[in-house]
Parts: sequence; structure tokens; C-alpha cells
Amino acid sequence: MEDFSRTAVSLTDERVRWEQPPFDLHRLLFQSASGDETGNQTKVYQQPINGQAMDELFMIPAVGRAGRASKSFGAILPFDAGLQ
Repeated sequence: MEDFSRTAVSLTDERVRWEQPPFDLHRLLFQSASGDETGNQTKVYQQPINGQAMDELFMIPAVGRAGRASKSFGAILPFDAGLQ
């Protein structure tokens, strides 16, 4: 297992950690059913035309070509950072 860990770490590309090309992320839009992010259905908004519940759109913004540093974000932490 130790050999595997060393090999995996040696293959890590810093461009992935900093989300730089070709690993930069594009903007992601996703839809959420009515209610807030905790599933609270007491905050349902209705469409004015037909009275049906409205879905909400959430956006994860693009990081861009310059990577995470351009947004003052730190590098992505390794998968085991929370285990230590």
C-alpha cells in the first residue's frame, strides 16, 4: 500500500490542484427542486402564471484559465487531508 501511495503522489499534476488548463473548470449550472438547500419545503415559490412550484438554479462559477490562484483560492487539498 505504501508503494501505491508513493506512486500516486508522484503522478499528481500541480495543474490539477490549481485548476489550470487543461484542468480548469467551466461554469456549472444545476437545478434544484423548490425549497431551500436544506430541503425546507416551507419556502416554495410559485410561478405566477400557473401556480406550479418554481425550480431554483444554482451556479458554480468558472475558475478560468488562470486557475484558482486568480480567484484567491488555495490549491485543492489532497484526498487524505481530512483524515490526518
